Amino acid sequence: FVNTVYKTGEISREHFETFLKILNPFAPHVTNELWENLGHKNLIEKEKWPEVDVLLLSEDKINYVVQVNGKLRGSVELDSGASEDDVSNAAQKEENVAKYFSGKKIVKQIFVEGRLINFVVK
Repeated sequence: FVNTVYKTGEISREHFETFLKILNPFAPHVTNELWENLGHKNLIEKEKWPEVDVLLLSEDKINYVVQVNGKLRGSVELDSGASEDDVSNAAQKEENVAKYFSGKKIVKQIFVEGRLINFVVK
């Protein structure tokens, strides 16, 4: 959140008010002062807590790290519902990774869902 605001250089009033509500338990005096400066007459503690939009938390795509013998060799981006076989096939077709398979046999495949795939080759 803070990084995004820093990059854009601005924040909407609605987002700033939500940020103050979330920050309030950690810095009550500062947030109350800022809340008052925004023109609110009531205390920030009396405001309704922001609700989470679960749809915004889910990722459509996941970037999988591809390792060969424990060393980083590339990455592939796939849909969040991709299976181990989908990730394995995409990783083996990746140009930067494929050269490490030439003339070698995949002995073992280690898959960590949503994070990485590691091929042990000999």
